[in-house]
Amino acid sequence: MQIVLVLLIVAAAVLLTLGAVLVGSLVLGGVFLCTERVRVLVPVFFLIVPATILGSLAGGVIVGYFSIRTNENLVFLGPVGGLLAGGLAGLFLGLAGALIWWVRIAHATKRPNEALQATAAPPCI
Repeated sequence: MQIVLVLLIVAAAVLLTLGAVLVGSLVLGGVFLCTERVRVLVPVFFLIVPATILGSLAGGVIVGYFSIRTNENLVFLGPVGGLLAGGLAGLFLGLAGALIWWVRIAHATKRPNEALQATAAPPCI
């Protein structure tokens, strides 16, 4: 009975910590979105960190549930393994989304320069 209580306290602490990091990441990303100098960091706080956190939560719950259902001795290692596996999957999804974000920004900032060069006067010989 005591092990179940300890595991519930650990699960609540993990859930509270991940929720606080998720909210903090979204708030910090919103602040960075309003500034010009660190706007390149916005995908990190809007995509990578939230995807990692949500992936680790989903992995911990899903893998933890099925591992405990399969073998009751995996009451601790199943959810921890799910947290790690889900975190890695979320990290890779977040990195892919951030890469798409950065490529689109780089492409969008290149377009106006090409338009200005097309309308510029021809070079003198």
